[in-house]
Amino acid sequence: MAHSKQDATVFWYLDQTFIGQTETLHEMAILPETGEHLITVMDEFGNQTQRKITISN
Repeated sequence: MAHSKQDATVFWYLDQTFIGQTETLHEMAILPETGEHLITVMDEFGNQTQRKITISN
């Protein structure tokens, strides 16, 4: 995710469960189980984006 304000706090969710936050380098490593998942990323200003991903064996 590219953010116009590099010092913004970004909050990460996997399937609506909070998994962490980033403050400078906006990357989050995850190991979701097989199946479909929804990743939501929201900044401290309320802007958000979502992506559906599918993990297969």
